[in-house]
Amino acid sequence: LYPRRINFVAAAYFFQGKLLGRLLRFMGVIPKLQFVPDIGSIKAIMGAVRSGRAVGLFPEGQVATYGRSDEFFPSGIGKLLKNLGVPVVLCHADGGALVKPKWGKRKRRCPLDMTVSNLLSAEQVKQYSAAQLDGILREALFYDDAAYALAHNRRPKGKARAEGLENA
Repeated sequence: LYPRRINFVAAAYFFQGKLLGRLLRFMGVIPKLQFVPDIGSIKAIMGAVRSGRAVGLFPEGQVATYGRSDEFFPSGIGKLLKNLGVPVVLCHADGGALVKPKWGKRKRRCPLDMTVSNLLSAEQVKQYSAAQLDGILREALFYDDAAYALAHNRRPKGKARAEGLENA
């Protein structure tokens, strides 16, 4: 993003393709092995922050099949934030599972809502413990697209909306 560069963190398997891998490296995307501690990605994240760049993380690292936050939330994000001592900006998207459910074969037409907010200042990050930061992030990142759809009267439109539902 211009003018402030963001180094996003993405699953290492995206880097396996020759063309996509080159493009991601060119864009400054940081590869991360999923579901295991990855010291290389932590060093790259710390290097990006020391260079004055922002880092984009997706702590769950996956899209839930049923459009709701998963019970799995990696501990350790709070410890990383504590070590970095940087402010945390939250980008929260609602309605993604309504437009393209993971099991669906087609996209549907439905509005998405994106909210960006300053979640924590650098001072707040320093005052909370790593476990408290994990809890704050878990709560702030929670999403439930079915509840969102009911509360905001969102109804996806499109053809064959149930196509692929047997794959859920």
